Amino acid sequence: MTVFRMGTPALAIVFGVFVFVVNCPVASVAQENSGGNGAVAEQETATFDSNMREDESNAGPAVNRVPKAKRNEGGGGRLKKQGMSQRGNAKPGKRREIKLEFADDATTPVLVMDFTGGFRAANPDGFVETPALQVFSDGRVLTGRKSPLVKEVEGRIDPVELKGLLAYVVDDCRFFDWNSEDIKKEIAAKSMGRMMDAGTTEFTVNLKDDQHEISVYGLSVAAGNVATIPSVASMVAVSSRCRRVAAMIRIGSLEEATVALQAINKSLAKEHPGVAEFTLEHIRHAEQFVDGRRSATFLHELPEVGGVRKMAFGTYELSSEGKSSVVVSVVNR
Repeated sequence: MTVFRMGTPALAIVFGVFVFVVNCPVASVAQENSGGNGAVAEQETATFDSNMREDESNAGPAVNRVPKAKRNEGGGGRLKKQGMSQRGNAKPGKRREIKLEFADDATTPVLVMDFTGGFRAANPDGFVETPALQVFSDGRVLTGRKSPLVKEVEGRIDPVELKGLLAYVVDDCRFFDWNSEDIKKEIAAKSMGRMMDAGTTEFTVNLKDDQHEISVYGLSVAAGNVATIPSVASMVAVSSRCRRVAAMIRIGSLEEATVALQAINKSLAKEHPGVAEFTLEHIRHAEQFVDGRRSATFLHELPEVGGVRKMAFGTYELSSEGKSSVVVSVVNR
């Protein structure tokens, strides 16, 4: 099994072909459509860490998967069931120190991201969705399922990456400083018109001494309309980082990512000469389908020219028969 490190570059995610970019605590990021796919019953395992070594062992304790049916509207249900309380509203200069320590329970995720509601295709009766991303204290990462068409992929990040991920969410993005209700009010106060049929993005952080959950309705829309709100910018940054973690797990291996990258850059050079190449740091989404197909999407922001800012997109698809296809495009931001 191939192992490689998940870095921490500037992050961006696509919402269809309409990209929202905001100023984040660490990097400029964008938000993807909150209806991203997860996986289904069949599992594949991928391992990523900073040593770029081979590791055949992914054994670990059973995973606590939390189906959507157990959540209450508004994102607070799971916390209430676990006896957790909503925290937040810390004022600048009076922030409470949050210790990045994990409980001795490797079956409860330390970080969860999920999407509920929104306008998307209905799944078959009996199909149970699970969280889009769950990260555990032993480094295991589980991408959930939002569609019966894709596989569930489980992988691993090393302890350094795990600490870095939680430090980014908790410290850089000030996760415990915000709460769902205040974010909702801030968005409503600055939004133009009413958002309809948007999804809700939910985040949960479970530390040894502190637990917190935030849900944001229409985060992808808010990212484009009211991205100057600090709490919204932080939630967009958290979402983008989590999505990249999921993509790096779903891609499967360094070899597969490299094959996709080389194919995309070859088409990019032919169709858009002079446009900067993609790198592995530009991966934004990946999927493994139950019928054997695979896909990977890369995105990067191009330098501004003549006051015009553009984004480059590249998607690589591999059919179940092993035939590959590539689509690249460059669009105005």
